[in-house]
Amino acid sequence: MTPEEEEAVINAAKKDPLGHIVIFLLDTGLRACEIRNLKWADFNSLEKEIYIKKSKSKAGIRTVPLLTEAYNIIISLPHYCDYIFTSTKRSPLTKTVLRKLYDRIRKATGIKIVTNHVYRHSFATRMMENKASYKAISEILGHKDINFTMNTYTDANTKYLHEQVSVLEKKPKRKTIKFKLHHRQIQ
Repeated sequence: MTPEEEEAVINAAKKDPLGHIVIFLLDTGLRACEIRNLKWADFNSLEKEIYIKKSKSKAGIRTVPLLTEAYNIIISLPHYCDYIFTSTKRSPLTKTVLRKLYDRIRKATGIKIVTNHVYRHSFATRMMENKASYKAISEILGHKDINFTMNTYTDANTKYLHEQVSVLEKKPKRKTIKFKLHHRQIQ
């Protein structure tokens, strides 16, 4: 998502009873299966981090540091069961609950690309745009290969590309070279 689309998603999420899940996914880059499996025992409030103990790969087993908003989301949640994130019925999250949530966000924003995995892509893209280390992004996402992360999970938007090319404007100026063009007449 573009930053503007992400802002629209966040604004819609703030009005949804489970919108905190959307914001948490955008702030952590977790996979849907990882947030569904996240238990209170996996949360370290002193270090402000979570431990992903169940993932789709060995590299996915990792520690994820929490941004302030993600940390605040966790500490504000009631303890209904062993799982941190629950449905409105106070039971652990399911694929269906998460799908219905992103469907509501799609409807509220009109942004058709919204999915749980798009939140993950957006997290990686925002990290890249803010000049985070590729190695760090890869580790936070739970990837073994940095190239996989960079080729799959980051989509630079046009505004970012313009900002990046503008770094050349800050270089010391070259001497202006005047070129003489020679025109030949063609008969």
